[in-house]
Amino acid sequence: MPNLYMKKNPTSTGFFTQRVLLVFTLMLLVVLQIYPLYAGITFKGVEDDITDPKRLEFFLEDVRQRALCSGISNFDPYSLLLVKESRQAVKEKEFDSAVILASYAVKLSPDLPPAYEAKAEALWAKNRLFIYLPLIGHMQSFYKGLSHLETLPFILLSNSAVIIFSCLLTSVLFVLIIAVRYIGLFLHDARHVFNENFPNIFILSGLLFMFFSPLIFGLAVVWLIPFWLFLLFSYLKIQERLGATVVFLLFLIVPSMLSIAGFGFKLSHETDTALLWKINFNYWDKYDLNNLRVLSEDNPEDEDVLFTLGLAYKKNGDFQDAIDVYNNLADLNPDNHKIFTNLGNGYLLINRWQDAVDAYKRAIKLSSGKCSAAHFNLSKAYGQEFMFEESEKELYKAMELEASVVEQKLEDGSSHYNRLVIDETLSKMLLLNRKGAFSLKDLVCQDNLSSFFFKPVSCRYLIPAVLFFYFVSLLSFKKDRFRIAKRCSTCGQSFCMRCQDEILKEVMCAQCQSYYRDHDQFDYELKSSKLIVIKKYQVFYKLVRNILGLIFPGAALIWKGYILAGLFMLFVSGCLFFKIVMSMIFESPWAFVGSNPLPLVIFLEAVFFCCWGLSVFTTFKLKDKSLG
Repeated sequence: MPNLYMKKNPTSTGFFTQRVLLVFTLMLLVVLQIYPLYAGITFKGVEDDITDPKRLEFFLEDVRQRALCSGISNFDPYSLLLVKESRQAVKEKEFDSAVILASYAVKLSPDLPPAYEAKAEALWAKNRLFIYLPLIGHMQSFYKGLSHLETLPFILLSNSAVIIFSCLLTSVLFVLIIAVRYIGLFLHDARHVFNENFPNIFILSGLLFMFFSPLIFGLAVVWLIPFWLFLLFSYLKIQERLGATVVFLLFLIVPSMLSIAGFGFKLSHETDTALLWKINFNYWDKYDLNNLRVLSEDNPEDEDVLFTLGLAYKKNGDFQDAIDVYNNLADLNPDNHKIFTNLGNGYLLINRWQDAVDAYKRAIKLSSGKCSAAHFNLSKAYGQEFMFEESEKELYKAMELEASVVEQKLEDGSSHYNRLVIDETLSKMLLLNRKGAFSLKDLVCQDNLSSFFFKPVSCRYLIPAVLFFYFVSLLSFKKDRFRIAKRCSTCGQSFCMRCQDEILKEVMCAQCQSYYRDHDQFDYELKSSKLIVIKKYQVFYKLVRNILGLIFPGAALIWKGYILAGLFMLFVSGCLFFKIVMSMIFESPWAFVGSNPLPLVIFLEAVFFCCWGLSVFTTFKLKDKSLG
């Protein structure tokens, strides 16, 4: 059937979108070229008289060598100073020095996220045409942050919040669109249920009470989403039912994200495991060693604490104390190959050669030959006794298992006791699991967090409750006893078989059928009134479509009948929008060293603007599936 009043504009829509995107791109390039990277933080962490880049590099290499001799794998305090100095050097346009400072921040602390940002942005400062470098730096920083104790809680909390709000926004808009489209059919069917003489005001009041009953009975507003989908599910078309299924799945993601947020919150409030993390993977001092001794006295059977204490003794040069700790640990857990590897290191450093070899061989046996550290250390032990053939054989075995670790150790190795052999450490995953282990108190905290969204349902019953709504919706669709109304695709009027005898395949009401069949013989007044009704409906349809397309990228596609594509675009644009908001509102853990989210925000805004431009284009150009 013809679309009488929604004529296409062939001239401006596509060109307008293209021009806006082009202008935005040019403005972005200009901003990136003239934008001063940092206001600068003056804090000299290196000698003031070092201005020559070569002397600076020599000085920092000496610092790195001394850090390696101290057994520090991540010299975070000094690296943070270098990050500050690098950004100060960028401000002063000393780009070569800035790159050197940032590069050594990475070398001194390979696990420190802001060091990668500083290095990428120093390289970008040297050549502003390489606008991809800050993005690469942020990606490297994000990847390193996933295994960094300071950054991981922030990543979990901020990104789970982004996903939660995106899921809720997508679900709310989908439900509102469905409600606007089908609430009239629901009212039409309700009208047939009651006696014709029953006042409309009572029917409307009853429907309002029904639709908002979750609020009346004390449930949170969020529960309106699955409840409205349940009430209107049987009216939906096939694509819309698929969309409703996707919305139910998005709704199920929210409790999972709340659990992740609770995990991140717990990670940020655990102190004992943070101490273990520092000694295994980071900078530590004598105060940390004293605190670890106290912790081991309070937890004499905690194997992780004892293992870390032995490692700290070895790094501090207290070899006999380390041997005593690892011997006690071997009695507690005789099947842990890491214990015997570090025990062998202690023996080797006090020249008990045979005991060291026996410990390494036992570590290899316990690990089924998969312990590269034990093979490498055994190679060193054989080399001390001039058993070069055996030493070379063990070195090759270590290379086969972990080539990158062995090559780095050979590059950094020396005769110093903290650089001679490879020390085994606790795994990062073990410490994260230890730090994130939930207690009954944590579950209460998680319930309090989930009640903010899903009051009064406990977090343990959220998923079953949502699944209940979904499966009841499927059963109601299967029975299909209440839904009898349809909507005229031309004028938008609700009708059913009780209202007219015939329903065409195009789903048209009786008046529209008569209008198109007997157009010439149609009464003039009826024709005029019918045209007004059609015009009002199509103007309303166009108004809603335009508002959705201009404000919510992807929502207009849902309105026009492209359900899955619309939901995908809406969810992605929601994630981009909330990520931008989170980046501007919440400071990262490294804000004190000058970490600036602006390059990432600009990139996210550019992607969001592309989504908006695509939404505008599809709003005006794609055919309306839902309109006659």
